[in-house]
Amino acid sequence: MLEGLRVSFGVATRLQRSSPDQPMMYKDWVIPPGVPVGMTSLLLHNNEETFPNPEKFDPERWMDPTERHRLEKYLVAFSKGSRQCIGIPLAKAEILLVIATIFREFDMELYKTTFEDVRVVRDMFNGHPRKGSEGVRALITRWNGRPGSGSTSA
Repeated sequence: MLEGLRVSFGVATRLQRSSPDQPMMYKDWVIPPGVPVGMTSLLLHNNEETFPNPEKFDPERWMDPTERHRLEKYLVAFSKGSRQCIGIPLAKAEILLVIATIFREFDMELYKTTFEDVRVVRDMFNGHPRKGSEGVRALITRWNGRPGSGSTSA
């Protein structure tokens, strides 16, 4: 689930913060009051130094407890701090239930989908792939124990 959150980061636009009346410190820098600072989950989740080989979907990167603890500091799919999503536990529970249901009920394989179909190249608040991309397509090969119809679904 954590790797899925990393690669489907949600909002791609910079989420700015500012301190209206107090200067902020970052390392050796003093940031004056009222100056907006921010970051974007798109850039953070694709940072090679934090997430080696960031374009690879690699759930195993979260398996080692020490590494998982380090990486979770940089996972900001739901934002962080005082403005983070208040529904994180509910969202994670729902994600786990949906993933479990999908994998229990269906066998699927990618259908005519490449990395270029999902690479984020446009920022429209949420990240979007190139124009004309059909996104991720899957072929359902089994549905609840029954052979799949061979149709594709988005």
